[in-house]
Amino acid sequence: MLARSLRSAVRRAAARMHAPAARRSAAVAARRTVSFAHIYFSPDRGGAESARVRALRALAQLSIERAERVDCGDPFPGRYEYVGLDAAELRRTFGLSELSALVFDAPAGTWSGPYRSAFGWHLVYVFPDSR
Repeated sequence: MLARSLRSAVRRAAARMHAPAARRSAAVAARRTVSFAHIYFSPDRGGAESARVRALRALAQLSIERAERVDCGDPFPGRYEYVGLDAAELRRTFGLSELSALVFDAPAGTWSGPYRSAFGWHLVYVFPDSR
């Protein structure tokens, strides 16, 4: 019984020690921002899988041409470029999605994806030095 209460006390003390660091880490993550351009592929044209395949083909073409901007994809109700979005703004804009979760870790200076959002599929170009 004494050993169990001692282990419990040690766990509580460890949790109290780590809680401020975890809060600081979450606060820093919440303040992280990213700036990027995206190309949207709508599932309205042939379904979600068709949109993903079109995005993959476009990504291959972008990789060959090393282009920073192209006129492919589908009209998007928002903007082509987003500057200084934090995690909450990404979720509000693109929904709780793969895109809003992974864009912070996308490689900068090159097109990547496709990433799914609440709207469809996107290729993303994270601007260098935007983080």
